[in-house]
Amino acid sequence: MLKYSLSLSVKQKTIAMKKLNPFFVIGTVGMILTAILHILMAILIGTPSVHRVFMVMYPVFAALLTIGGMQILQEKKMVKLRVRAKNRR
Repeated sequence: MLKYSLSLSVKQKTIAMKKLNPFFVIGTVGMILTAILHILMAILIGTPSVHRVFMVMYPVFAALLTIGGMQILQEKKMVKLRVRAKNRR
């Protein structure tokens, strides 16, 4: 019985992961990788030119993350509107 419920929850999680917005995923992964690379390069090289390169990359991934987040919020609002419209009938 427990094994069945665990497999069901894993299946539900994989379905939810497939529905993630690609802009949100790219923005999140890009921000994480950029931050890790920035920290490593700052420690290993330590020159100010390293910071300039990464300061250009942060706004790009932040913009993608923002676009993806806004699209997710819009989809959630649309789902709520559809549910309310169906319940009124």
